[in-house]
Amino acid sequence: MMLWQRYCRQSRGFSLLESLICLAMIIILTAIALPVLLSLQQSQLTQLTNNLTTAVKTARAQALYYRSTTFICPSATGNRCDNDWNQPHVLVMLAASRTAEARVLYDIPMPHVLGTLTWQGFGSSPYPQMNPSGDSFQYNGTWRYCRQDAQMQEENRTIRLSRTGKVTVTSGDVC
Repeated sequence: MMLWQRYCRQSRGFSLLESLICLAMIIILTAIALPVLLSLQQSQLTQLTNNLTTAVKTARAQALYYRSTTFICPSATGNRCDNDWNQPHVLVMLAASRTAEARVLYDIPMPHVLGTLTWQGFGSSPYPQMNPSGDSFQYNGTWRYCRQDAQMQEENRTIRLSRTGKVTVTSGDVC
């Protein structure tokens, strides 16, 4: 019998040293990847906040430009409004006039984040609206982003829209 055949027949698994080296490599790779994944989640949250702020500023500017009411709404398809703010698009729409239907002015993509986004405004509209003078129809309105797990409350965000169209963001709020 040849030497290599005898060696292959005798070695039937991994040695303790090989297993420890493999485990050490997995731990090192995890230690490198974990901060990157956490920063990616944080950057998506920042992008969500920035995109909503951009939508408000765009709606205000377009209301002044067109001298007409504009509103901001969530959308699954990018061409019509929905009621769920966890959709992949936010639309800036020009409100319907007597002669035309509402039309999409801007489609702002929203990042996918692990949580829920809700809107609550004072008034009858389910969406924030800007009147032709650039002010909000609601006295105050609030978007709330809440993480699904209670241990990550520092990532919760409250995005407030004032009557004048100013946006303020606070973090760490209890949902």
